[in-house]
Amino acid sequence: MKNYLKSFLTSLFKSKNRVANTNGKQVYRVDIDRIVPAPIRHPFLPKQWVKRIEVFSKILFEVFPSPIEKTVDNFKRDTHPEEQIEIWEAMAEVYRDYVEEHPNLSLDEKKGLFLILLDSSDLSERPEVIKHFDNHNIAKIIKKLEKTFEDIRKKGLNIKRPKLFLVDDEQVFLEIFTMLFEYLRFKFSTANEMNQETIEKIVSFNPDLISMDYLEPNTNGVEFLKMLKADARTKNYPVVFLSNQKNPDFVRQAIEFGAIDWVAKTEDLSKIEGKLVRIFDNLNNYKPEYQKLIKEYEARSGVG
Repeated sequence: MKNYLKSFLTSLFKSKNRVANTNGKQVYRVDIDRIVPAPIRHPFLPKQWVKRIEVFSKILFEVFPSPIEKTVDNFKRDTHPEEQIEIWEAMAEVYRDYVEEHPNLSLDEKKGLFLILLDSSDLSERPEVIKHFDNHNIAKIIKKLEKTFEDIRKKGLNIKRPKLFLVDDEQVFLEIFTMLFEYLRFKFSTANEMNQETIEKIVSFNPDLISMDYLEPNTNGVEFLKMLKADARTKNYPVVFLSNQKNPDFVRQAIEFGAIDWVAKTEDLSKIEGKLVRIFDNLNNYKPEYQKLIKEYEARSGVG
């Protein structure tokens, strides 16, 4: 069974993982002392989503007593909160139905049921969890969740996804950001040069957002930005710079010629992810953060 819940929970936190080998299996162990919350990716969730979170949180409160404010914040940290809300609704529904069918379950048994719902992938190695449940009941629970999760996944694949065009000449960054965009479920295309051929690719792809580095072998990002703004077909595409250049004058130039923001390529990947999600969520009224970056770069260089 694909463990959607585990991927959701781990997406909420960052930590240094170390790999161990147990009985020939690769196991990723999390250093609890080094866990820190992932950044808030969605500052606000729609009221109807919050109400849905409140409903399933109430159902699961006996076995998962998390304050509602904290639970809502955790969903704000997720890349696809609506999909994860549906998953938790499905889990709460299965939990509620089973508890209603078995009214004499003890609290320990209910907690065991919750663990089954949360992670069925390694129950064979946890007999203390499954001892209260016969194999038939476990199979029914897992089968129901599998079907529900797969339906949610398929529905998610049909949702309109943001389209991003990335221009970067560094292959290692193209590969890193390709993995990031796939995880975020962006539709994306890439190019490693700033020239007319790339402009034609951009026109063909018709992105919602263009992201590019500042320095390239044959030109720089501002010159390419001027080319984009001079072409009637591409002048209205929003552009964000994703660069490791730390010169505040470069940032000012980019904004002056029409970029909507500047993101430091050297930032933690989860922060880059959060900023890109915020940009896509607010393309029509996005509030740029480049002023904060300019002050940071000036402070480092002793300017100002």
